[in-house]
Amino acid sequence: MTKPTLLMTRPLRQSHGFVARLDPAVMAGVRVVTSPVLEIVATGSAPDIGPYDGVIFTSAQAVEFAPEGQGTTVYCVGARTAEAAQGQGWVVAHVAQTAADLIAALSKGQARRLLHLAGRYQRGDIAESLQGFGKSVDVHVLYDQQAVALSFEAHEALVTGDSVIVPLFSPRSAALFAGCVPHATRATVIALSSAVAEALGGLAEADITVAAAPTAKEMIANVEKLLRHPSLP
Repeated sequence: MTKPTLLMTRPLRQSHGFVARLDPAVMAGVRVVTSPVLEIVATGSAPDIGPYDGVIFTSAQAVEFAPEGQGTTVYCVGARTAEAAQGQGWVVAHVAQTAADLIAALSKGQARRLLHLAGRYQRGDIAESLQGFGKSVDVHVLYDQQAVALSFEAHEALVTGDSVIVPLFSPRSAALFAGCVPHATRATVIALSSAVAEALGGLAEADITVAAAPTAKEMIANVEKLLRHPSLP
């Protein structure tokens, strides 16, 4: 049985990093097409973190564009975000699996004034939600996620390929993918979360699987399962 194509739509470094974590035995013979649907562009705006009780990171990308932590307390969404923050001198006080989980934790915490360092498009409205619990939360945009069209190779794979697996990791990338995907696609989409799946809108042509947990580990498990058994939904 011919193995499917794996279409990666994350920025190049993240796409290559994800593929590198897949089982080499499973990847044997798999065609990998990398066609980012967004480009990360720094705003060049430097935040002042001094007046805050703590900082919020919801992506490792934000950590990359942030200044060094120098012992500042930080609250993170995702283990990889926390790992990146620790590597840049931030002191991780809490790691949540989702934005909703982080909101729940911070709503009960002692920190009153917080700074969310983020991209222009964010997962969950953390600032507004926490303000409802009496917190003061400012948002500082460190980078933009600008749309990029799918490559010709990606379009061709989606139209002519027997089976194409597309892991999607954010509502922004899902919406961009849905907006430029050919109607005749046979893609099987693996969404990081229900929010990512919902962002696909009316992409009825695709089979959509939502990861059991919004983690890289679950995404890897789902991709490897489909690569081993391409006929599975």
